[in-house]
Amino acid sequence: MKWTIFTYEQNEGDMAYYENEYLDLTHALEFMELGPEEGFQLAQQLQENRRKRRQAKEENELIKPLYELITRQKTLMAEMGKIKAKAQQTIQTQSKRIYTPRVRTDMQDAFQRAKARISSSDGHNDSF
Repeated sequence: MKWTIFTYEQNEGDMAYYENEYLDLTHALEFMELGPEEGFQLAQQLQENRRKRRQAKEENELIKPLYELITRQKTLMAEMGKIKAKAQQTIQTQSKRIYTPRVRTDMQDAFQRAKARISSSDGHNDSF
C-alpha cells in the first residue's frame, strides 16, 4: 500500500514537472532562432519529455483505483499495521509457549523435550 501511495504521488509530481518543462521547450521553439542542429536537439528533448510524461500518466491510470481506495479509507493502513503487529506478537507468544502440568509435575521434563523436538523437526515453533 505504501508503494502505491508513493508511486502515484511521485508520478503526479513528475507529470507536473514534465508539463512545465514542455512549456519551457515550446516557448523556446516560439521565441528562439534555432539552426537545424539546435532544432533537432529540441525536438529530441520534446519527444523524451512527452514519453516520460506518458509513462507516468499510464502507470497512474493503472494504480489510481487502488490509490483512491487507500486514501478514502485513511484508517485502512493503520488498521492493517495493527493487524500485522498483533499477528507478529501472537507468533512470538506461541513460539515461547509450553504446557505446564497442573498436577503431574513429574511430566514437565517430558513436555519440554517434546516441545524442543517438535520445534526442531518442523522448523516451526508450534504451541501446545
